[in-house]
Amino acid sequence: MKKTLNLILIVTIGIAAIFALVKYIRMDGFAFAWALNFLLMFCVVAFLKSLWLLILNVLLNLYPIFLQRYNRPRIERVINLSNRR
Repeated sequence: MKKTLNLILIVTIGIAAIFALVKYIRMDGFAFAWALNFLLMFCVVAFLKSLWLLILNVLLNLYPIFLQRYNRPRIERVINLSNRR
């Protein structure tokens, strides 16, 4: 939940920062182009870093769950077979 909130927050802050940039800096100057480039690159890097952490978190936390669900019936079957003998 926290990672999802971070992604939403990064997107919201990025949109607000672009709006402020357009409102307070003239759009025909070199400063606007430089500031917009820096702002967009910062937002993309922050978004990708958070997105990568979110995906990695989901994968690394789901793998043990699926592995346990796969192995539990196999272990139960082996235990049942050993009890029969």
